Amino acid sequence: MTFKVGIIGAGIIGGAFTWGFNEFEETEVVAICDLDPWKTNALANEFHIEHTYTDHKEMLKRDDIDIIYIGVPPKHHKSIFLDSIKSGKHVLVEKPIALNYQEGKQMMDAAKNSSCITAIDLIFRYNLAVKKLKELISSDHIGTIRRLQLTFRFPIWPRDWQQVNWLKERIQGGPLREVGSHFFFLLTELFGSVKRLSSLVEYSGPDCYENGVVGTIEMESGLVCTLDLLADVPELQENTLTIHGEKETISFTDWSKLNRLTKDGVWEFFYEDKGNATQEIIREFIQAIRGEDHDLVALKTGVYTQQILDAIISSNGEWVYFNK
Repeated sequence: MTFKVGIIGAGIIGGAFTWGFNEFEETEVVAICDLDPWKTNALANEFHIEHTYTDHKEMLKRDDIDIIYIGVPPKHHKSIFLDSIKSGKHVLVEKPIALNYQEGKQMMDAAKNSSCITAIDLIFRYNLAVKKLKELISSDHIGTIRRLQLTFRFPIWPRDWQQVNWLKERIQGGPLREVGSHFFFLLTELFGSVKRLSSLVEYSGPDCYENGVVGTIEMESGLVCTLDLLADVPELQENTLTIHGEKETISFTDWSKLNRLTKDGVWEFFYEDKGNATQEIIREFIQAIRGEDHDLVALKTGVYTQQILDAIISSNGEWVYFNK
């Protein structure tokens, strides 16, 4: 059986998933939807897709669509997600799950009352360098972990390949949501739940994205992670999780690389393999639809990641406690 897919959001990531679904042997994209008809037609023409829409509700009326991928700005996630599961479609939604925790929880609760398969696109679960990192942690290669460190640098925001206006907006854009979400998920994937956090956030202007964040995230295990983000600075772009262990210090950086700190204080590259996360998440999604074992990132995890994100934004230097 070939599962038919509708893509909502004809941006860069929507294009990547259009390619991914068409490459996968059991799925086929049959319709593209975006508010911008030029983007819709451009993506449809690239992949020879006949049916295009500017209204997702019209596309959802199609009985032949089994799966919906949602890759639009976060403020539209909730409404499109709810419309999609109401129409009986399985849904894969981009991160962050929504504008805030409350909207994400509404989506999660609605999914619980539906027979539809749902998941969020948090790709690090399928990243081969992350899997290697997990092995190093579990094998005691790093030794007792003393501290964690998240470092982000952006010489320009939005990034030069991603120049869309909504990423500049405080309500739904900014590097914490667009990039940080992946790393907050990674933090909990590797080290468990958050106990509490405290942070200070600077903004680039009224109603504009954050360009400075410092913070402390304390895990339930007692591990402490420092958070350091700067945007609009003359520095090289960086997205790094550093793990300081008693035996070795290792960093996960550039989305797919592992480096170790030598005794001379020099970073030494030793592993790189991103794999094909798009194909893997599609494979897991189809297995879930078939009722087979799968390893999808559940909406519950997306909501928890959003809770961390919301707490960082709202902390204002005060401790925000979790699970109380």
